[in-house]
Amino acid sequence: MATIYSIAEHCGVSPSTVSRAFSRPDLVRAEVRAKILATAQELGYQPNRNARGLARGTTGAIGLTVPDITNPFFPPLVRAVENLAWHQSQSVLLVDTGEDLDRERQALLRLREQVDGIVMVSPRAASNVLRDALAGTRGVLINRASRLLPHVIVDDAPAIDVALGRLAELGHERVAYLGGPADSWMNSRRRSLLHATAPEHGLEIHDTGSYPATPEGGRAAVAALLDSRATAAVAFDDVMASGVLVELAARGVSVPSELSVLGCDDVILSSMLNPALSSIASAPAKLAAAALAALVDTELAVGLTAIPSSFVERISTGPRP
Repeated sequence: MATIYSIAEHCGVSPSTVSRAFSRPDLVRAEVRAKILATAQELGYQPNRNARGLARGTTGAIGLTVPDITNPFFPPLVRAVENLAWHQSQSVLLVDTGEDLDRERQALLRLREQVDGIVMVSPRAASNVLRDALAGTRGVLINRASRLLPHVIVDDAPAIDVALGRLAELGHERVAYLGGPADSWMNSRRRSLLHATAPEHGLEIHDTGSYPATPEGGRAAVAALLDSRATAAVAFDDVMASGVLVELAARGVSVPSELSVLGCDDVILSSMLNPALSSIASAPAKLAAAALAALVDTELAVGLTAIPSSFVERISTGPRP
């Protein structure tokens, strides 16, 4: 299927130039425009009816995909996107892709015919699959880096540095990482940051494997955590960490006197757990604002915006036993 990307490759121009040839032809040199149009006809390209939507508000709607709306990280982000869209006189079409790669792709195929652009939060499919499914409709990724699409990520590096430094101050030497879904970009990112940062604080990171980002996933990780002989654990997210706390309590392991536990994302439940959970805090409103700004910037072909995170210390972390 011909896309603006395949046309751009044939013509030796950027995808944004191809897009402008259809949406704002007055901004493209005549000879370049003629070459693009001829190539498009040769390849059988049919411009998406929403190709001009972001600049001109054709549909008045944007698409938003999330992998699991029951994960408490996503509702505040969805709300922030909806609030910002509302003030721009746009509505939001939300799709929960259920952590399913084919469903994610099908969602993009359906949404692209109804919206001016699509924000994809923590997508699981490969970047080229996402790009091809968009077929010229503007798309921006949240919490997923890509060389093919604009993206906005949480920069966990500063907060992880502070968190590991604090664990070192508390006397810990061995820290377990309880990994999330194997196909999650953020999971790989957090694992890499932990391994890269730990030596600076004299810490050793032990990987326990990948688990579902659910309370059940956290409970399942506890056996490997206890086998690791680590005195502190960082869970992929707070939802997993909540399951870790439950399972440790069931096994009679006291937190933090026997084992310190940290989560990531600092969702609303983190401060309500027993014990209250230390966490790497993201900023959903800033993520949403950056994503929508990138969505309407039609000059931005591929780019990265990083939103710094912060470390929130609560009583689930304590001195090494």
